[in-house]
Amino acid sequence: VPTTQVASTPTTVTSHSSSTTTLAPTTTVGATVRSATGASVNYFFGTLSVKVTALGSKITSVSIASLSDGGNPRSQSIDQQSLPMLIQQVMAAQSSNIQGVSGATYTSEGFYTSLLGALKQLGLK
Repeated sequence: VPTTQVASTPTTVTSHSSSTTTLAPTTTVGATVRSATGASVNYFFGTLSVKVTALGSKITSVSIASLSDGGNPRSQSIDQQSLPMLIQQVMAAQSSNIQGVSGATYTSEGFYTSLLGALKQLGLK
């Protein structure tokens, strides 16, 4: 019975590994979180004040510190719709350079006035 011999050739597998470098997040030396609340402003339907929080020169949050609209349902409805839009505008602009909200002129003006006061306290514009 004839025999067949199969030669085996060794196989070499080469693996190329890549190294990953992880960088630490950058922080501004000396930057601290600061907050300021603008004056309470009478905006015809009530009063409101705006609170701004910043890290260095970056505005990190904007909120309504106080709001009193006298229980007027129309004013409450306008405020519920317009205040989130105004806050979003400030966050996008990172400044007081906002457009206001159509149909909420009094609320927009009161918000803007209080916002300016808070930004001034923080040394921002």
